[in-house]
Amino acid sequence: MKRMMTFGAVAALACSIFVGCASTSKLTPEQEAAVGPWREQAQMMIDARDPDLTATCKSGITEVDAVANTVTPIATAVNKWMQDYIREAQADFAWNTYVGWKNGPDSGKLSADAFKAESARQAKLACVEPGLALNSKDADADALKVLDYRQLDRSDTAAVDAFLAENLPADMNAWASALEANAGVGPEGFYKAIKVETTDWAAIVGQLQASLEQLTKANTSIIAATKNPEVVAKLNPLTGSKETIAAVDRLRKQISVTMVQIPWLIGAIQDK
Repeated sequence: MKRMMTFGAVAALACSIFVGCASTSKLTPEQEAAVGPWREQAQMMIDARDPDLTATCKSGITEVDAVANTVTPIATAVNKWMQDYIREAQADFAWNTYVGWKNGPDSGKLSADAFKAESARQAKLACVEPGLALNSKDADADALKVLDYRQLDRSDTAAVDAFLAENLPADMNAWASALEANAGVGPEGFYKAIKVETTDWAAIVGQLQASLEQLTKANTSIIAATKNPEVVAKLNPLTGSKETIAAVDRLRKQISVTMVQIPWLIGAIQDK
């Protein structure tokens, strides 16, 4: 609950000042309650993949570019951490889901041939939620697919196979194969195969907190800079250049989105 409150409070602050904030869920309260944490990660991944968040923001306006020199490196670092964290979290989910089935009572009741077929199916099932989260372009639409996945009748193999054929992202086939290949050894081989590096996340909390303080100061600076009459004229669509206006818009987005990402990531790390 603490993490959700922090995320919401900072998101509201950032969105009240700048454009480019994370989208609001259009799910019903019941759907949000069921799949909200998954949707949050999917939306955070969508936001982190926005190329504007790591792009150059050189506007030609000295006071604005001074702010960009601080903000863009922070936004770039935070976006990498965000994507790395979510990939690792989703890899953990896939691993635990598949190994839980493999070591559970049902798998031991199967013949060798039946186990081989069901193992491949369960490995793919374990990758559905991670695959949708990491590949999502619409968190609400994919959240509904996650709800459908959770309601699947696992005893109906035809229905399961049809669902997988329609909804499992293609890149998750490699994850599924890596799960099967490494389940008897340990997660390290799985992570290596899917190119996920584990990170000491607690060690970066201090850097994230310092970055949030820097962004807060940058936020104040950019607001002050854009009140300067000369700067106002340069940002007027009628009198300023498109390149300058676009650069400042990117900077604003970097500040607003990264100010949402940092407290979310700190909360996620501390809740682990």
